[in-house]
Amino acid sequence: MGKKSIEILINILFWTGTLWLILNSFSITFHEIQIENGIETVEIIRDSDIILELSAYLSVALLLFYLNLFLFHKYLSSKVHLIWYSSGLVFLSILGWLIVSSYLQKVPSSISIGVILFYYSISAAYGLAKNWLRSEHQKQKLIAEKKQFQLTLLRNQLQPHFLFNALNNLLSMVDQKKSPLLAESIEKLSFLLRYVVEENSAEKVSVKNEIEFLRNYSELQLLRFEKGEVDFKLSVNGNFDEQLVEPGVFVSFIENAFKYGTEPETHSKIEVNFDLSSHGKIKFLVKNKTLHKSVSIQNPRTGISSVKKRLELIYPDKHKLRIISNENFLVDMELITDESNNS
Repeated sequence: MGKKSIEILINILFWTGTLWLILNSFSITFHEIQIENGIETVEIIRDSDIILELSAYLSVALLLFYLNLFLFHKYLSSKVHLIWYSSGLVFLSILGWLIVSSYLQKVPSSISIGVILFYYSISAAYGLAKNWLRSEHQKQKLIAEKKQFQLTLLRNQLQPHFLFNALNNLLSMVDQKKSPLLAESIEKLSFLLRYVVEENSAEKVSVKNEIEFLRNYSELQLLRFEKGEVDFKLSVNGNFDEQLVEPGVFVSFIENAFKYGTEPETHSKIEVNFDLSSHGKIKFLVKNKTLHKSVSIQNPRTGISSVKKRLELIYPDKHKLRIISNENFLVDMELITDESNNS
């Protein structure tokens, strides 16, 4: 049953219950008690004229109730003064008529005015609640759209960022005549481009594919250095490599390690580890020596600030990120994947 159907059903139950209660309570004129053979019976005597009058007042209340709701729907919360002006005008008009007509009828004015006030108050509260819920729904929708826009923007910033660096690396090799590494470099870049275009368009990718992407990315980075200059090690523990993750959430940390933890003609070491031994959880560790002392982890050039924003958007309560910067630069991250909800 949809929300609209539930709302209609609640309205029907509300009117059925209140109409029955009012008509049964206020149409009683007296109780007739009879005793026959020692048995006491009570007969409730109702006035049919009062029932008709109450029905007329309730019809007016029904009209006022939904007219009020219409005015609340017509004028949103940004025009509150118009809501109260319009509904107040209707209420005062009907109230004036009721005060005059009550002197000519059997139903006491206190009852007729009380009935109208009751339904008017309920309709005002109902209208305010509906407007508030509508406003909250619109706010949540705007927040979701804003998050999606920010996420798309961050993804678009990430892809050209590391591709531009990779192309610069290749350009630095073009001057090397007949370099046997050039063909391998182009092949690696081709894989990276294909992955970015095809896989990163998806909402989530397997961590296995991400790891393969990182291997190729790292091998492309290593082509800038002489053999033995960079001791790079990427290890994977555990078999849960089909878990789905946000594409590109790891690469900035490895890019950062190469950018600020390596130098030509200097021996450096980069360690990357994936712990996939737990279902629904991914542990990621990057460790490298800090060669550029002036680099701060808050420096936007490191790309870490963008990764933090992405993690807050995608894994708001499902990630831990610890970064230590001293002689060694350490990134320790833990992600809780969607699979954990189904385990």
